[in-house]
Amino acid sequence: MGRKISKLQYKKRKEEAYHLTKLLYYFLRHHPDNIYFEKIKGNVVGYYDRETQEITIDYRKDIVPTLIHEFIHHMHPTWCESKVVKKEKEMMMTLTPKQCKNIMKHLMKCL
Repeated sequence: MGRKISKLQYKKRKEEAYHLTKLLYYFLRHHPDNIYFEKIKGNVVGYYDRETQEITIDYRKDIVPTLIHEFIHHMHPTWCESKVVKKEKEMMMTLTPKQCKNIMKHLMKCL
């Protein structure tokens, strides 16, 4: 069973997720050529290249969580993997169906 959080903590997480979602929309709109879909070998589902600022996603896996995870790497390049995973999970828990749908719409324009 997960740890309960206060309404204030939930509101803060929701606001952070909303802000990060807006930044993700912007990134997808203005840098569609920086998103790639490939078959990736092994257990890797995606990766972010800091030098080129490109996100690669294994299209056979969970696309939205992977995109969010790699985008967090883009926004916070110095964060350790465990902190990125934690933020990804928080964001996925607070995303609304409409936000997820909008992410997918923007992502489809990258194809």
